[in-house]
Amino acid sequence: MKNVGLFNACYRISSGLAGGVDLNLNLTVNTVNKRVTGVAHMTQATNPPRDIISELQGDYNYMCTMESCSILVVAEGVSPFQPMIHDVPQIHKNLSLRIVLDENWQKGVANYKYCIDNIWHEVNHAKVELIVDNEAQNIDRLASIVKTNEKEAVV
Repeated sequence: MKNVGLFNACYRISSGLAGGVDLNLNLTVNTVNKRVTGVAHMTQATNPPRDIISELQGDYNYMCTMESCSILVVAEGVSPFQPMIHDVPQIHKNLSLRIVLDENWQKGVANYKYCIDNIWHEVNHAKVELIVDNEAQNIDRLASIVKTNEKEAVV
């Protein structure tokens, strides 16, 4: 029987450059369906400052090579502010995200693109870090459950 649960995971994605884009993720990881949902908040200290919110939905996959295992998170985001045209909400996609995390879900790298004024901007090889407050045990348990579930699936 698979171990199941919902886990909260918060990450900061940054290029590390002054004035660069910062992307903060607050994700809920569903180990039953291998789904992630949550909110992304992107900021950048420019004039005018960038401040974008996105509602995320996606999947994660456990990937292994001969040397190591990783977690691939693929998610798409839409603006929570959807204008109505003829009483129909107009969904505006504003974020596309690919993250490769270490097997322990603590750190990794991300490639993503975001949309501002109908222009897509790409960020590659950005550093991903777990925002640790009281979540260390939560993430350790998440990593353990995902690893156990994947081993059970192979047997």
